[in-house]
Amino acid sequence: MIGEAGRSRPLYWQVADDIRAQIESGKWPAGTKLPSERAMCERYGVSQITIRRSLRELDHAGLVYSRHGVGWFVDEQVPPAGQEAESAVTGPDVTLILPTLDRLSTVVVQHLVAELGSGRWAGGNIPVHLHFTDGDEGQQQAAIARWQQHAAQSEEEPRLLLLWPCKDTNAEIDALLDKLDALRHSVALFPAHASSADWVGVALDETLCVQKATQHLLHLGYRRVAYLGEDLAQRIGRLHYGGFTNALWEQGLELPLDWVFGSSLWDDVNTQRFSAEGERFEEVFTRSHRPLALVCSSDLYAAEALALLQNLGLRCPGDVALVGVGDHALGAYLPTPLTTLRYDLEGLQRAVMRLVLDLLDGRSHNQVIISGDIVVRASCGARRLGAHIDSPH
Repeated sequence: MIGEAGRSRPLYWQVADDIRAQIESGKWPAGTKLPSERAMCERYGVSQITIRRSLRELDHAGLVYSRHGVGWFVDEQVPPAGQEAESAVTGPDVTLILPTLDRLSTVVVQHLVAELGSGRWAGGNIPVHLHFTDGDEGQQQAAIARWQQHAAQSEEEPRLLLLWPCKDTNAEIDALLDKLDALRHSVALFPAHASSADWVGVALDETLCVQKATQHLLHLGYRRVAYLGEDLAQRIGRLHYGGFTNALWEQGLELPLDWVFGSSLWDDVNTQRFSAEGERFEEVFTRSHRPLALVCSSDLYAAEALALLQNLGLRCPGDVALVGVGDHALGAYLPTPLTTLRYDLEGLQRAVMRLVLDLLDGRSHNQVIISGDIVVRASCGARRLGAHIDSPH
């Protein structure tokens, strides 16, 4: 059974922590076959799904491995109890702590693993260790503590931590920066929108991305522009909305507040049941004086809006022009191909790789801000204005 000390952490992490403790204490030495999943369910009083999640996390950490049809075993590379210092890794390495793998982090992780494992850099292959927090601050702090313990095993070789924060506010990120700055070994924060001007890292400037998308519509002559994005109570919602308002203010334009929509438009798109925000959207876009263009903070929001506009009998771009952000794969294949802002993913990869190599070599590194460029398709009125159309092949 799990004790009371770790009740604030998810069950699978509590189980994983206990299994790790059994391994590191030597009770389950390298090569040992672990108890069956059913036995572990009884031991910890949890479901089989929880046990499997725990074992997968330990597998990612290199502590256990499975043999199909046989069971789980302690990895034979795990050092015996009391010998951690002697068997510590002797070369540089990189640890990346992140909430989960999404589109952006997947691009970064794949590039880092491939490049650092190519053997082209000083010291040969540089291992990359991944730790996932599921957005839980307790798991993030535990992962940082484990990294500190690992880094303390070597006074000579650089141990680099890349942290993708799970918290959402400037104050929380700045507090985390202060903590990381106090650590002994090289630390980079990636990516973050911190209010502090002196953080080291790479960030996708999501405010600038939405600003560029809005500027594109304004450049085409649209002035009655509405906005659809995340809830403004969320930090990411405020970042995106800030880019939209920045572009309007540059042109001296005012925005009716009832033209701002801050959540999904549909409760169920299959039955065409609108959310409360969707009902308000319908009311605004059926007025005589309505928006003639719509900026969406993501391509998925743009797809929702396009479906609702068609449901209202409004044509895109003839009645309402539309632009999204993110260049999602579906954008080019919507009924009206979507003009969108394409993130500079290659620039993001290069910037992170440069940051990692500079910090491993002991060189200083400044913050790097990445945005993207507009991909022009039909939804913004480009066809009507005679501009180039980027369409799928």
